[in-house]
Amino acid sequence: MKDTISKLIFRCLNVLFLYNVLGTSYGCLAGILLKSLQPVIAIYIPSFGLIKWYGFIAFGILLFNFKPIVQKEYMHPKIEIELKYIRDMLKESNLSASEKRLIWRETITKVSNELLSNMEDSDGHREYDPNVPG
Repeated sequence: MKDTISKLIFRCLNVLFLYNVLGTSYGCLAGILLKSLQPVIAIYIPSFGLIKWYGFIAFGILLFNFKPIVQKEYMHPKIEIELKYIRDMLKESNLSASEKRLIWRETITKVSNELLSNMEDSDGHREYDPNVPG
């Protein structure tokens, strides 16, 4: 049980601070905006006035990161397609286990190097952009 909770917390932190930095930033801004509208909304919903500032920011972050947190895996679409193609090709081939392992290892190395070079080339923005080659 503790292992499952640790994995969930680790996954949430990865999504918030590594994979979806833009969503986290937008969530903070949305929380601040909600906080600034608190007096107006509290007129109609009195219990809305009891929420603290960090509650608004947490709600905004959760709102903008809900899909990535619940998503099974966060992977670059190009990498996902390439790995699926290699998996299918290896299943259908008549190669020995060691040859399949070698091809799979080379593919993983190639994909890792591409991902690393893309991260080094970017200015910290790690979301997928279809207009950027590579």
